[in-house]
Amino acid sequence: MTLRAVLLGATAFVTMSVFTSALAESPKTGPLKVTSVEFTPTPAPANDLEMALPYTRSEAVVTLADGSKTTFPLSYQILHRSGDYVGGWYAGLIVDKGGKPILQSASDTTGNVARGPFYSQGADGTSILVIPNAKVDGVKGHTVFLINHLEYETEADNIDPRKPPVALYAALPMAMNLTVIDQDPTTGKLTPVKMSNVDFSGVDGLWIPCNSSTTPWLTHLGGEEFEPDAQTFEHKPLDAMNLYLGTGGKTAAQGGANPYRYGHLVEVAVTPDGSTKVTKHYATGRLAFELGEVMPDQKTVYLGDDGDDVVRAMFVADRPGDLSGGTLYAAKWIQKDGANFGSASLEWIRLGHATDDEIKGLIPISGRSMSTPAPAARPHSPTTGLSPGWREPPPSWKPAVMPPTSGRPPNSRRWRGRRTTPPTKSSTR
Repeated sequence: MTLRAVLLGATAFVTMSVFTSALAESPKTGPLKVTSVEFTPTPAPANDLEMALPYTRSEAVVTLADGSKTTFPLSYQILHRSGDYVGGWYAGLIVDKGGKPILQSASDTTGNVARGPFYSQGADGTSILVIPNAKVDGVKGHTVFLINHLEYETEADNIDPRKPPVALYAALPMAMNLTVIDQDPTTGKLTPVKMSNVDFSGVDGLWIPCNSSTTPWLTHLGGEEFEPDAQTFEHKPLDAMNLYLGTGGKTAAQGGANPYRYGHLVEVAVTPDGSTKVTKHYATGRLAFELGEVMPDQKTVYLGDDGDDVVRAMFVADRPGDLSGGTLYAAKWIQKDGANFGSASLEWIRLGHATDDEIKGLIPISGRSMSTPAPAARPHSPTTGLSPGWREPPPSWKPAVMPPTSGRPPNSRRWRGRRTTPPTKSSTR
């Protein structure tokens, strides 16, 4: 996860309500013309509290067309936390393909089973979308859509109360939520109105979504991190996604979850009425995706692989604004200098061209053997089947103490996940 997402399972935005209110109340007539906005820095966290809570000490310095400058302090407005009930749905609630809460995990290697319902804590990818002509019942001001995808649930209570909590990373399907936001047209304040689960049943569920970006055509683009190793899961059930599909204990050949359907870029489009359409992009490759970042040409996508000793990839779409087909490249680093961490030029090696439909058509259908898969490009964990970069949580990973909150559903372990040692993922973000 990125530091900006480790906010105790919270979705929070830096707000400038004081700034917008002050401008709205300005005695000047006509629209104000802002020529620039600068932001002062916030020092790095200096203690445990600052590392656990969203905060800022920055200010916005606004310069108007007449040359005058005004400084406004920034602050965080928390819209919701995992487990909060927002207009029809619990934030981060993990469900199966029918939209029903998953009430217990599969048994782990020692026979432990966790008790649900489960609420994903890792708000690792966020897109705020202003869709033209959007209109949703209950919104009085401007309609704004917020998409959150949530990376993981770290642990939950054991179904046997005599036993300790059960570790759950990569043991559950994950969740993505759509929140309808009411934006006050005068102050700009954002108020959550309703929330819903984004339905992934058409693509067999969502696997460990990591970071995300917003495309130039206003869709949410997330990545499924640490792709499950097909060589491992040809002979071993992919329990997390079997929970989603209702195919517990089955391998892909037996009708269970197929690992090749996970480890892809995921795109979510929102219509003006708040409906969503989910697309998994098989043509962009299968990696331990951190995210894909679309360039202004609306064709070039730089891809982050969060595993160890992996690849810097680039996808070039056939058509602007359409990632369903294109050409995949890998970067070759050509070292020029070793000073100051080195400098180099990049050579892009063409890997091939494909469409989503072509790659999807190569994935064996449910109930058929996956043999013989291509050799793994890099070794995976023999116990978890996850790609390198993922590590077992260290013994020092402890749940943070959580203050009581009214209206919180049982077993909503929000605010968990504060690390007391450096992160165990090898990548630098």
